[in-house]
Amino acid sequence: LRSDFYGMVLCCGEHALLTLFEALCCYKLQTNAAVDHLPWLLVFAPVFALSLLSVVVAIWAIRNDKCFELELFFSMNIVQFVFVAFKLDGVLDWHWTIVFIPLWVVLSLSVVGVLYAFVLAVVLARSVHMLASQRRQHLYAAVCHTLLVIPIIVFLLLLTGKLDAVTWSDSEPITQIPYSVVCAPLNLALLCLVLMSFGSRGGNPWWFAMRAPFCTFLFEACPCLKQYANVSYKFRSSSQRQDIMESVERQSLHSDHSIKFPLRPVVPIRSIESPD
Repeated sequence: LRSDFYGMVLCCGEHALLTLFEALCCYKLQTNAAVDHLPWLLVFAPVFALSLLSVVVAIWAIRNDKCFELELFFSMNIVQFVFVAFKLDGVLDWHWTIVFIPLWVVLSLSVVGVLYAFVLAVVLARSVHMLASQRRQHLYAAVCHTLLVIPIIVFLLLLTGKLDAVTWSDSEPITQIPYSVVCAPLNLALLCLVLMSFGSRGGNPWWFAMRAPFCTFLFEACPCLKQYANVSYKFRSSSQRQDIMESVERQSLHSDHSIKFPLRPVVPIRSIESPD
């Protein structure tokens, strides 16, 4: 429980830094403050601190067998955050394609990992030494990661082209694409990530002082839900319901007949011979 408590404290600090970055970013965009008044480098300062903290938290999570997906994302993209901050301040006069080079590298490694997952799933699908459920699990993991990586690549391609066209005032067709369409692949990837999170390991039991898994805590708080938790419902047609009722009546008749005429045990006859 001590490691869970430490994990909650570290995660709370990470989310506090994210909240501070969001507040600074909203203030910067809302007031349209000048670079001298509030530079983007200062706005991204909480993200820089979070990226450095994520390295420490990731090492701690590996030693204590905890999840560290969020920490891995920030620790791998610290250079990307620096490039974006300098680009928004006008310090770097680069194309957005060059600014996003660290992200391109990460996505390239992700594509290699997805291809490896597919090859592994195909090899394990032909293996006879593994259960069918394990083979399906590897295949589902490969498909889910593909649905996660490919939309992000499409989103980055659209975003890079649109930002470069807007920055350099190019009259290209991509400038006519709204940002809602550009962000559609990202929304699809986030939806896939949410669906993948349903099958992940349990969260921190210290959250909201529950000290128990969420489902267990919910069933203990609402006992009436226990009787509906493991019940399956099937909706049948009227003819199927009539057949079921007839079968139930036949079973009841047989049971009543057996009750009216109970069976008696049959005892074998044994003859005892008298001694001579």
